[in-house]
Amino acid sequence: MSSPTQTQENVFSGPLSIAKAAGLTAAFEGDLTVTQQLSDCELDISGSLNADGATIAGGSIRAHGQPTAGTLGSRDGAPTSITLCASQGPMEKLSAALKVLAEEQTAITSLQQRIALLEEDSSQFNHSEREEMTLAMFDMPDHEAAIQRLEALTTLAHERFGGGDAPAGVSLTVNTVLHAGVTVAFDGTDATWTCDTDMMGPLVIRLDDQGVMTAQDSTGDIQPLISNSVDEQKAPEDFSDDGSAPEATLLDDTVYRSSA
Repeated sequence: MSSPTQTQENVFSGPLSIAKAAGLTAAFEGDLTVTQQLSDCELDISGSLNADGATIAGGSIRAHGQPTAGTLGSRDGAPTSITLCASQGPMEKLSAALKVLAEEQTAITSLQQRIALLEEDSSQFNHSEREEMTLAMFDMPDHEAAIQRLEALTTLAHERFGGGDAPAGVSLTVNTVLHAGVTVAFDGTDATWTCDTDMMGPLVIRLDDQGVMTAQDSTGDIQPLISNSVDEQKAPEDFSDDGSAPEATLLDDTVYRSSA
């Protein structure tokens, strides 16, 4: 399809495929495939991004699951950012449903306890509370039956999709080159890294079990991605009796001495 016209209110239902777009601000509901290039675009993609043969340079992309790109960034170091989000697959949706179910079960248990207190001694509640709980007593069998149906459905869902609690894998694949100036972030975590030197692909960027961002190359080697742009740490404002600055030791144990 041809490239959409730029607008702040573009929302496209997917899955969709485009050749290229420049300066586009839009939301894509579903997966997006790009065959040639995205330039200076601000995109929020509710699905995944498939641009394994395309170039993404400039702008900001938000995508779910395991997005791919051919070339990410540009030779001139144009700021380019991509935020990786967990996909909303069956297990994620099931996890959300189980959370709601647990909340409902807690609410039902609390109400049952209050009803028991009402039956034991109604004088501890005012007229409005007694009326509310009396009505709840009549509705309680329906609530309990609904909870039982939900429990049965979630059990079936576990049997179909598995019972693992681990979230779906989130990763970024760059096939050709990852240029300096690209920032990669993982949504919901503190993991953010900005590339300061070109890296040749193919690369797969993900978080390890300790939450450290890593890159795995085609040989299987894995390296942690730690930004080389560390803020300069200032030594304490402390001077010796002769007015000279003392030796200062930074976090990497390198000793820096004042010049004579």
